[in-house]
Amino acid sequence: MNAIVKHPTHISITGYEIGECKRIENAYVYRENWAIHKVGITYDPDTKELRIFGGANIQFIQKLSGGLPVIIDPCYDPYKKIQIRLEAYPRSELQKNMIQFLIGSGDWDYTKHATQISCNAETGEGKTFCTIALMSFLKVRTMVIINREKIRQTWLSEIMNFTDLNEKNILVIDKGSILEDILNDEFDDKQYLAFLIVHRMLNTFASKYGWEAVHQVFLKLGIGLKIYDEAHMEFANTTMIDCYTHTAKTLYLTATPKLSNPKANFIYQHIFQTIPRFDQRALGYTDSKRHITMLCFMYDSHPDIDWKGRCFNSYRKCFVAKEHSIYQVTEDPYFMDIIEETIEKMAVKNKFRSIIFVSRILSCDIIADKLNKTFAGKIKAGSYHSKKSASEKEDIMKNCDVIVSTNASLGLGVTIDNLQFVFNCEAHRNLGDQSSGRLRRYGEGLQFYYAELVDCGFKSITKQWNSRRKHYREIFNEVITIDLRKGRF
Repeated sequence: MNAIVKHPTHISITGYEIGECKRIENAYVYRENWAIHKVGITYDPDTKELRIFGGANIQFIQKLSGGLPVIIDPCYDPYKKIQIRLEAYPRSELQKNMIQFLIGSGDWDYTKHATQISCNAETGEGKTFCTIALMSFLKVRTMVIINREKIRQTWLSEIMNFTDLNEKNILVIDKGSILEDILNDEFDDKQYLAFLIVHRMLNTFASKYGWEAVHQVFLKLGIGLKIYDEAHMEFANTTMIDCYTHTAKTLYLTATPKLSNPKANFIYQHIFQTIPRFDQRALGYTDSKRHITMLCFMYDSHPDIDWKGRCFNSYRKCFVAKEHSIYQVTEDPYFMDIIEETIEKMAVKNKFRSIIFVSRILSCDIIADKLNKTFAGKIKAGSYHSKKSASEKEDIMKNCDVIVSTNASLGLGVTIDNLQFVFNCEAHRNLGDQSSGRLRRYGEGLQFYYAELVDCGFKSITKQWNSRRKHYREIFNEVITIDLRKGRF
């Protein structure tokens, strides 16, 4: 080991051999079920560098190393300036403060020269708009990295809606050949000012050409601003990108600044420790979901021992939500009754546009078919998932009163107009913030409801509910528990 070097988005320990300092290596890994998982750390055997995500505490690393010298390398890669104009205004005090934080103005002037910043705000509060405002302020070429292809269209539309850019100025990198052409100087990028790409595309490219090739792509494009949407997702990929690029400014966006695994999350929080963070809740903006009433339906389906075993992975010691979803639609004697009675109240009688979230595509189809038969001529239900064509999805979004989907399909980045009721039937640890975030306040005097099912026949589901109940009481207007074990509602 020679020295600890702080780069714009990562920390490197030079002249490092694997195993040379187990204290450092072990600080960024956790062991679970006889497997070792890395969080925010990688090793480059070619340069003999141990690289750590840039938000980690450098004094902590220095202490573990035994006092290696620390070198600050502020040099970032050259970037290209662009012409872009913001054509919209912030719609709330929260958005105004968020933009000030991002550009480093007013009380947040300390973020102006920060190479890494994080913005944590709930779904529907305008993180995308504020990020586009940052793009317009910095006026540098921007790379937006997303975790799902379906979110790409949302970003494309929002950039064009809020700025003077058009489709000719925004490159959607949806083919590996585009990255190859950029790497080989065979791509004419003069007209493009912003770029959109999914994590998987970069990962596949790096698997073939190495992560330094990713750095070269960023360098050749002249990227000055790098944005991670839903930064807590695909974090292993984020680590690799940040450990090999030297972008002047990197922004991490998320509504959920944590990982679901407690051990992984402990390290995740540590490696974001020194990154300036705009935290909506910590700053007192706690009313974003006060228009929502939360309903908890508690019941006991009395699952047999076989289904309890199928729904619990004893090796990984976790509940298997997808198996449970199959149980709900095939064996649970009460599940469809609860769904139908709730939809009758919300969608049929009150005319609330509704979403039902489940874990399996099969479950989506079964529930939608059942609702269409039960309420024929009264409402229209549609099953929305990856096996549907683009035209079918568009028809469902436009014409269905009730949408049945998986959180993977609709939980992130997709806006549903005039939505007033979300019924989350998934067994989950922390999907509530994302799912309820679909309920955007679009009018005064309207009612909005978010509901969850808690099958007390499964101990894991009850434990999950108890872990998030306090949080729900803090964020929602009211939490109403409907105990169906005492009778129908």
